[in-house]
Amino acid sequence: LNEGLLRLVLANVRVPSERRGDIQAHLAAFEVGEHQLKKLLDRYGRETVRMCMAELKVRSEQQMRSYLEEISDGTYEYTDYMDNDGIEQTPLQINLKMTISGSNAHLDFSDSSPPCQGPMNSVISAATSACYLGFRHIFPEIPINAGCFKPLSIHIPKTTFLNAQYPSPVAGGSSEVPQRVGDVVMGALEKAIPERGAAGIFGTVTNQSIGGSTPELGPYVMYMFNGGGYGGHPEGDGMTYGSPIISVARSQPVELYEQRYPVRIRKFAIREESAGAGRYRGGFGAIMETEFIKGEGKASVLGDRGAFGPRGLYGGKDGAPCKIEFILDNQAYIPPHGLKDSGIILKPGDLIRLHTPGGGGYGDPLERNPFLVADDVRRQYISLETARDVYGVLFQENMVEVDEAATIARRQALRQEL
Repeated sequence: LNEGLLRLVLANVRVPSERRGDIQAHLAAFEVGEHQLKKLLDRYGRETVRMCMAELKVRSEQQMRSYLEEISDGTYEYTDYMDNDGIEQTPLQINLKMTISGSNAHLDFSDSSPPCQGPMNSVISAATSACYLGFRHIFPEIPINAGCFKPLSIHIPKTTFLNAQYPSPVAGGSSEVPQRVGDVVMGALEKAIPERGAAGIFGTVTNQSIGGSTPELGPYVMYMFNGGGYGGHPEGDGMTYGSPIISVARSQPVELYEQRYPVRIRKFAIREESAGAGRYRGGFGAIMETEFIKGEGKASVLGDRGAFGPRGLYGGKDGAPCKIEFILDNQAYIPPHGLKDSGIILKPGDLIRLHTPGGGGYGDPLERNPFLVADDVRRQYISLETARDVYGVLFQENMVEVDEAATIARRQALRQEL
């Protein structure tokens, strides 16, 4: 380890002790990988390992091509939006034209919005990776390696905010924009192969940070990123408070936040009523309330999905959008750009209240199993009013058992109204 170079790097970053830990974790991961690879080489030999690696790529490519060949040739178009760039209120469009030709797929993002002033630009590597991620979610059975993406060609011109050039700000291009690109790719694939489609995923990690200094901690930066609801799908309900699709991680346990930083987590709970209704409903988001308790700090937030909730599919309802509010000196403050702001002064007793999105619903809510609706009512995920007005489910006098005859009549009446 080049300690001199490491000291130079750490002298130029915030909270150097934490960054040293990050680098040491990377080194430990490399050492584990090296150890496991050496075991394979010792057991099977260099040539066999190389041959198997090449064969895995060939097989993945063949599998991907076999799936693409089953799709009718043609162009499938899908569009979704980022709320804004944090400077202007104008939504940012992500437009995809996906052309299937035999066993090849060409993805063209030329009609997406131009580079923006705010930090919602993406570099091409992040946008390209998100395209691969979209295919990965639709075809999870294909082993992931370079081979399975060989049939894909991707065109993301520099005239779009998905391939922004220096000096465009790109803070949200690593966490927020790729999630929407993945959503758009899956939306286009759903049009091409509806039987594999799923409703919209929550689509934002809503990055929150608090920075400051206390006599006990010294300088600190607390970073929090969050999960939300996955969309309903042909086989069942969406996952509640799943990880972002661009990673397998969510925030650390609340106890660690309270131990390491001057905060108290006042609430961490399922966000009731946030799931998009459907024959298979979406998963629920969460409510996180963070109280600042010592000294003075500055908070920032960078998120999305506040204006465009996760989409419902085949008659399913959209999931609840994301929202955040700051309670400062007992007064509610909502950022002017919804989920993007910085330099918010925090004093002891101030509160950050975040509601993460639920997933979209899949299919007609009036086709949902009434007993699954009853389970959600008993768990207080949804209200009796939602069960009655959205799902058409009525209960007997004990308010626990489903009144099947009344439910059939109620659903018929709702269908006639629609």
